[in-house]
Order: sequence, then C-alpha cells, then structure tokens
Amino acid sequence: MSQFRLHHTAPGYRLIAKDPALSDVQVDFSNVSMQRRQRSIRSERIVKAVQAAPGRRIVDCTAGLGTDSFLVASAGAHVESIERSHPLYLLLQSALAQDETSVAERIQLHRGDAVAFLTSMTSVPDGVLIDPMYPPPVRSSSRKAKAKGALQVLHAFVGPDDGDQIQTLFHAALGTGCRRIVVKRPRWAPTFTDKKPLFVNDGRSNRLEVYSA
Repeated sequence: MSQFRLHHTAPGYRLIAKDPALSDVQVDFSNVSMQRRQRSIRSERIVKAVQAAPGRRIVDCTAGLGTDSFLVASAGAHVESIERSHPLYLLLQSALAQDETSVAERIQLHRGDAVAFLTSMTSVPDGVLIDPMYPPPVRSSSRKAKAKGALQVLHAFVGPDDGDQIQTLFHAALGTGCRRIVVKRPRWAPTFTDKKPLFVNDGRSNRLEVYSA
C-alpha cells in the first residue's frame, strides 16, 4: 500500500494515490451516472445476465468499487457482496452507510475470500457474479492499455488475478448449484474454461459469459 494513502473525512473514506498519474477514488452511489443507469435498470447488461429481480439472492464475488452490486440491488435483488481488499472494503462500507436508499439495505458487504464464502454456503443462491481484475492486453501500447479513472487505481492497487485464481473461483461457483454464473471478461480475453456458456453478451469493452451450474 506504499503507493496509496487511505484518508478518512466526514463524507467517508478516500483512497489517495501518491503517483499523480493515478486518480483518487471515493465510492459514491448517489452520483449522476449511477442515477441515470438506475432509471433504465432493466436494460443494464449485468442485471439481465444474472436475472436480478426482487426476492432473488445474488453473490458478487469481486465487489471492487461496488457498481455491479449496486446495479443488481437496484433491480430488487438481495446481494452478498464480497471484497478481499481491506481498503476497498472500507470504501464500500462507508459508501453504503451514507446511502439512504433501500438499495443499500439489500447489500450485505463481506470482507474475505470469495471461494471460502461460496463453499461455506448452506443454501443455493440464484446467481453468482465474477469480475476478476485482468491485466491489460500484451500488445496494446501503454497509453491504450492503461485503465482510466477509478480502474486505474484498482489495477495498481489490487493487481490482476491469475488464471488459477479465476478457475478456482469459477469452480466454487459451479459447486453452489446456482442457476446463473456470470463472468465478466475483456473482449480480447481468451476462453478460460471448456464449459460452454449458455450465451455471451458482448459490450463495447467487455463481454458477459453466462453459465449454468
């Protein structure tokens, strides 16, 4: 964490990068972009892929900055959101505490290992989300490959997941017996499993591979 400083203010925690080339990060679910996306929540790709709806229970194995968890909860689902990084967990915890909507009440935040969480579940979730941190494309220039904004900090702070970690997490998700497993991957990323997806939803910068346990 030598590149970063966790700063606490009245509005909550902020992760400050000592490198001026990186951006500071503070999670705020009331921002204009999130409000716009909530107005058309049923058209959100992640919501459709995991079939988020009231009464359903979704596990977000890689909470990160909480965007996917908040979108899925905005569709009415209850979300178990897991983050392994303590600083990112604190960012999310303070953001959820400040959010006064019912959406935040449907998100249960956990700090820890997602594999351990999935293998200890005593009931079957309706869906599992996996959004690993991927390294930039090998052949891309440093300018094009560099993540922007908040993702810039995530790449530098959290670091990429390796192939073995992704496989282990995917197999733990399969072991839950849930109806939908959604894996978010960059468009350029190769196939990571021999299991055939139910379908693939292609976006501008990533694709959602949807599997059934």
